[in-house]
Amino acid sequence: MIYSALSLSSTGVGSHNMHLSYIFSGLVEIPSYFLIPAAIDWLGRKPSVMVCHLILAFSLLSMYLFDHEADPEIFLIIWLIAKFAVASAFMLCFVYGAELFPTNCR
Repeated sequence: MIYSALSLSSTGVGSHNMHLSYIFSGLVEIPSYFLIPAAIDWLGRKPSVMVCHLILAFSLLSMYLFDHEADPEIFLIIWLIAKFAVASAFMLCFVYGAELFPTNCR
């Protein structure tokens, strides 16, 4: 639900150019597709999920504390970090689910 909420609100954050904010929303997901396999190899499956969820929680809490109209650039950076973390966690769900069940159950 958080992924969908952040994706749908992508045109209303950051600068006043909604097209640029939407492009940033899509571009921030690309590094997560390359960094998560390396994070799984380096940290393991469960710590990677935990780190992604902790980054997401801290960024969402900090988004609540910042005023997006007073400083839109900082709010955009925090929002992009949250979008990166939720995209990473979403990708980890597929990896974790595939490893959770044995092959004969899938």
